[in-house]
Formats: sequence, structure tokens, C-alpha cells
Amino acid sequence: MTRSRFRKLALWANPPSACALLGSKYAFYQRYHEYMARRMVRTDASDEALDRFLAANSRFFLKPDGGTGGEGVSEFLPQAYPTAEAMKRELRSKKDCVLEEPIVQHPLMSRFNADSVNTLRIVYLSADEETRFLYCSLRIGRKGSRVDNLCAGGMICAVDTRRGCVCSDAFDNDGNAYPAHPDDGDTVFRGMPVPHLPEALALSRTVAERLYRETGLRLVGFDIAVTPEAPVILEANAYPTHYGWQRPGFRDEGAPTGLWEKVRGIMKQGTASS
Repeated sequence: MTRSRFRKLALWANPPSACALLGSKYAFYQRYHEYMARRMVRTDASDEALDRFLAANSRFFLKPDGGTGGEGVSEFLPQAYPTAEAMKRELRSKKDCVLEEPIVQHPLMSRFNADSVNTLRIVYLSADEETRFLYCSLRIGRKGSRVDNLCAGGMICAVDTRRGCVCSDAFDNDGNAYPAHPDDGDTVFRGMPVPHLPEALALSRTVAERLYRETGLRLVGFDIAVTPEAPVILEANAYPTHYGWQRPGFRDEGAPTGLWEKVRGIMKQGTASS
């Protein structure tokens, strides 16, 4: 699956008008917040809504509403400001941004890296009333980083969805392989369990089916955080990248092989029936 082939798939699968829904974190939250299990407000929300959010949170995150790759994400601590009004003035100055409650991740997910919420990237492709699983990978942050994005210095591992564990070394964006976390050397990746994995796959499929039915989006990649109780959606992506399932040594017994041929067959079948 090359970049050009994946671009062809994404253009076929997702109408630009529907992609706009996933291009805005707040628009997606408004429509599918029951799957996210946390509160979110925009920085231009009413004073009442903003005050309610700030009163309920001793820490939170600010993110660009249309941001990608973890760029522009910052943690806010109200106690760092002399007054609540001083903090509100700074928040109001951040245009087109959202405030988001923090996620407490499962202790087993914190073992990968305690400083970031380490997420599952789960991708589904829908066509002809059927939603098909493509791949699942695990994104892992580096020490001191609040994000796990590959382009922000993070790493990616393959996940064996049948056995429920990591099944590869970790790779960074330069292609370096790490059998253990490079910041401590103690966390060996292969064989580490992924908690609530069946529930995460089921959650992703449910929302993929809804998006296909309600918006026409066929190709969706979900970033799933795993809390002690259950998986929750962090966000959804209409262009979930082509390299997440085909690094050297990646092998998930539950994922399809010969992926381009399978995807091309789905595209041909879907086009013929549309």
C-alpha cells in the first residue's frame, strides 16, 4: 500500500463534504460525544459554558480545533495563573481552539509511557453495507511529551488483535526499531497486553458503521484511548495514513494480508454497485 494508492483509496472512500465533520474536533464531539466520555468546549464558548468547564477541571488540554499530528496541543493548569480572569483572557485569545478534559488511561497503557495518553489507531473500511476491519496499531509517546503522534516524536507498534497484545518492536518516524522503550530500556514491547482491546474494536466498528450510514464516510481511522473502565474515542480521522500496518515485522493474524488487492477489489465492487 503506497502513498499514491492510499490517496486513491481515501479520495474514493470519503466525500470532501463529509470529511469536514472529522476535520473539526468540536463538530465530531457535538455529534458523537456519547462515545468520548469527556467534556469539550470551544474557547469562544459563552461565559457560562466556559466558567462551568473551568470550575469542573483542575487541569485540561487546549487543542487547535482542526489540528493534526499533535501540533499545538498544550496542557493548562489554572493554578499557574494569578486570577481566573487572567487565564480566561489567555484562553479567549486562542482562536479556533477547543478545551478538553484530561483522560485517565488504564495503568497497563501507562506502562508504555506515563507522560502521554497512548492510543490505539483502529481503521475500518465500509462499502456495500459491510464494514471491514483493516488494521490496529498502538501509538506510544516519549518521556516528557504529552502526545503520542508519530510525527511529533512518538513511536508505533503492531497489535495482534486475536491475542490481545503488542506483536512487534516499536518504530519511530525515521524507521528506527526499538525492542524496548528507548527512554527507560525496561519496557519490552512484544507481548505486552493491550487492555479492553475487544471493546475498542467493537466501539470503533460501531462508530464506523454510524459514520458510513449517516455521512457516507467509508474510510475512518479512530484514535482510541483506554481508561481503567473502557475504551473511549479521542478523535476520528478521514485520512488515517497508509503505513500503520506495514512496517517490517508487523504481523496481526486478525488483519487482512495482500491489502492493496483486497482494497482494490472493494473499491471496484463498491463502484459497480453505486
